[in-house]
Amino acid sequence: MSNLNFSISKLIKDIILLGYLFGVACVAMGEQPNCPATVDFYFQLGCDDCAYVKKEIIPVLHDDGFVINEYDTHDKKNFLRLLSHLNQFANESNESVYLVIGDSLLLAGREQITNWIQQRNKRRSEDAIPTEVAPTTKDSNSLLHDKTEQLTYVSIAVAGLLDGINPCVFSTLVFLISLLLISQTTPNKLLLAGSSYCLACFLTYFILGIGLFQFLKLFWGYYYLQLFFEWVLIAFLLIYALLSFRDAFRFKRSGMASSVTLQLPDRIKTIIHAIMRNVTRSRYIIPCAFVAGVLVTLLESVCTGQVYVPMLVLMAKESRGASRWIFYLLFYNFMFILPLLFLFIAVWRGSTMPALLKWSKKNVIFAKIALGCFFIILSGLIILTL
Repeated sequence: MSNLNFSISKLIKDIILLGYLFGVACVAMGEQPNCPATVDFYFQLGCDDCAYVKKEIIPVLHDDGFVINEYDTHDKKNFLRLLSHLNQFANESNESVYLVIGDSLLLAGREQITNWIQQRNKRRSEDAIPTEVAPTTKDSNSLLHDKTEQLTYVSIAVAGLLDGINPCVFSTLVFLISLLLISQTTPNKLLLAGSSYCLACFLTYFILGIGLFQFLKLFWGYYYLQLFFEWVLIAFLLIYALLSFRDAFRFKRSGMASSVTLQLPDRIKTIIHAIMRNVTRSRYIIPCAFVAGVLVTLLESVCTGQVYVPMLVLMAKESRGASRWIFYLLFYNFMFILPLLFLFIAVWRGSTMPALLKWSKKNVIFAKIALGCFFIILSGLIILTL
């Protein structure tokens, strides 16, 4: 009898346990667990749009609870994985950046990704705010981007002009003009030689800018490396600003070029002067002036890079395609050669050598103060776009 009671009580316990497990299973079937959705982020290193999505979009999705899987499509396995997604969604686009949300959505390109995020945020705000009219004003990040893009155009124009009147560039040009005047070059020939020299400076500086720009874009595929590079650049800009102000003060007090810290090394100056002398001794002044412009621009980049490299960083942060940053570079280099052209035109119209030397001395003080102010402003612009 006792064994029977034990068996019955055990059976009742088993039934209760089975009932409990069945209830749990029913609840689980009725309410699926809230598992975080996955996002497959396909990108290419050195891609502006990819860097933007990684910096602006991915952190938002991560904060919303999405699990982010990153795939560099330069890797063959990752590229084949992307192709399988494209086939799955019958997508024939050729973008550099993609997001695959779970198994239900594929977003191709920066524009589509950004629009999806904006629509998603808009739906959230409409659900959260019980009003008939949804807010339509731009968010603070969008307004800030618009303002900094406008400032980019102004800063490129100012930077190009300041780079053109940089004492490194200006004094070298005055030296060339003085040699041409001493060699009794005719005004028309001097203007042609000057135009040839300026064209060489423009083309060389433009090509050099393309190379530096492509190098800088390598950092844009690595957010933290880019951030480190930009903060180092900001620190250098502030140091250059202080040194520029000190140079202006020292030169005003002494009038001696040796008192200036930020200038070309003496060895490079000697090489440049030798190139200039060879130009004036040649029978073919115009082509020789072009060659001299190429060589001198490359040598002077040691000095002019103080302005050029930070501006290239700003261009890389603001540009959204090949046509945009090429336009930026062309615009910058046009502003760069304007002071050089005006100087040659002034000599062609009759300006004398003493007037040029006096102008060159005044230019050192003005240019150093202007460069110091601009270095501070430029560091602020880069901070705004971090």
